[in-house]
Amino acid sequence: MFVPACAGNDPNANASSNGLCQAALLWCTETADSTDILYWRYTAVRSPDGSQTPWVQSGAVCLQPGEVPGTAVPAFTLADFRRLPLPKAGVNVQPASGRTLVSVPTNLYATSRPATFRVTLLGTPVLVRARPTAWTWTYGDGSSRTFSTPGAPYPDLGTAHTWTAPGRRTVTLTTTWSGTYSVAGGPALPVDGTASVVSPSVEVVVVETRAELVADPRE
Repeated sequence: MFVPACAGNDPNANASSNGLCQAALLWCTETADSTDILYWRYTAVRSPDGSQTPWVQSGAVCLQPGEVPGTAVPAFTLADFRRLPLPKAGVNVQPASGRTLVSVPTNLYATSRPATFRVTLLGTPVLVRARPTAWTWTYGDGSSRTFSTPGAPYPDLGTAHTWTAPGRRTVTLTTTWSGTYSVAGGPALPVDGTASVVSPSVEVVVVETRAELVADPRE
């Protein structure tokens, strides 16, 4: 939705949002057409159940009144993408007991899959396809690492981590999501940016073993 950039022109208020003011008329005097009017751009997302998010201002532009595309603005923004309920990836630790040894690789891998959302943007149906593209592990020992794959169960150790000291370590996984959107059955367009989703943390207990010489009880 585009509204003249004037105080009080708020589509969330129960009042007209089309009034003009001196600021909107004078702001664009340096553009190619000095008679342009400054408009605020607002977006909102309507869910399949009919509920709609509040209108959010997402920019401003100088336009002629005849250039304003009405109330429908079929553009899916990064803010819209980040408001979607993107799923949290599962965190898997091997050994499954959550106990491991110092200097021994511990397998950590994520379980996540692409997600599809059907939303309504300003009365226009939008199909959003989201996919996980990066997985960042924070190991609780001051280090972290980002992978382009989620990893896999043993014997795949491509996303394993090796702790060098004993202790309790809190492991956190952050998944980065990218996506595309299609407006009213049109071509798939890339979402301009990514979203990050943090999974619940898990604790890994790192222990240290020692070799000791003991007498043979048979002697």
